[in-house]
Amino acid sequence: MVLPVGAADPARLQAACDEIRAEIDAETGWAAMPVDMPPAPPGAPADPGRYAVAAGPDRYEAIARVTVRRRHARIGLVAVRADRRRRGIGRALLLAVLADLRRAGIEAASADVDEANPAATALAESVGGRRVSSLVELVAR
Repeated sequence: MVLPVGAADPARLQAACDEIRAEIDAETGWAAMPVDMPPAPPGAPADPGRYAVAAGPDRYEAIARVTVRRRHARIGLVAVRADRRRRGIGRALLLAVLADLRRAGIEAASADVDEANPAATALAESVGGRRVSSLVELVAR
């Protein structure tokens, strides 16, 4: 089940952010990521107003950080837990985010995609992403 931006439980969201960050640190490292996921201030949970999540039965399986400014959105991160990858969760989350943006009157979103990351490139392409200068534009349909 996908929870839209603003609907995530703050404690569960923080746990997912911390665990996903640790997985990325252990794998490719954040230096290989096009955008960093900023940590919440000490003692404060991640801001649910910036994240959509894919919720599993006992934890959040994927997160997407979304920033909306007037009529444009920026998707700063889509990350799926390592043990839940290759099951369509990231794609379902991204499609739900784009649908929510479309309902809000936002027709396009930009995202940074590392061209050296075939999974990220395939995900962007699977939802109709196209390269626009150095960004990938995602169209909310």
